[in-house]
Amino acid sequence: MLFRSVPVPISWGKDHLEVFVRAEDGSLMRRAWKGNETFSEWENLGGPISSDPVAVSWGPGHLELFARGTDNALKRKVWTGKGFSAGWEDLGGKLAGRPAAISWGNGHLELFARGIDEALYHKSWTGKGWSDWQNLGGQWPGNPAVESWGPGHLALFCRGKDGALYHKSWTGSGWSEGWDNLQRDITHDPAPISWGPGHLEVFARGSNGSLWHRWWKP
Repeated sequence: MLFRSVPVPISWGKDHLEVFVRAEDGSLMRRAWKGNETFSEWENLGGPISSDPVAVSWGPGHLELFARGTDNALKRKVWTGKGFSAGWEDLGGKLAGRPAAISWGNGHLELFARGIDEALYHKSWTGKGWSDWQNLGGQWPGNPAVESWGPGHLALFCRGKDGALYHKSWTGSGWSEGWDNLQRDITHDPAPISWGPGHLEVFARGSNGSLWHRWWKP
């Protein structure tokens, strides 16, 4: 089997591991491990999708999958506990690349994507339904990356056209004004991670081929 994307692994609970990848024909493929030494056979979850998939879990037994469709809209598929939802739900928008998804607490989902106008857009699950797309501005050549370091806290990162790393934060009451320029000449999408409340790390490849690291802590 031939693939067109990097693998996307995720765990939604003890002894549960899932891996997703986009096949050459645009289908989303899945393998699972459930506490034994053998992965399941490849399962075709349908498509076609036109970006790398994104997987996020907001609690044990809850799994959400997102990808850009061939019509450039954001598509969603959900693990229901017994199987995946049929087909792909259309969440609209006009995406220019891979979306980013994060959960900062039980039942809370946040989505980000670069639009075809190169601005950054945001959509959230409100508990009863999806919000409209919110324009967060900017002109970005790559895909966004997001991390949460605690309930109600989001850190959003993008690579600017000048090669600098930019940051915007959400603290529960709204987004910070503008974008913080964290400098450094980077050439690819950043990769943020948090290892505890108030602790945030971000990594990116520089124009000289080196790996760069910045961190924030209280």
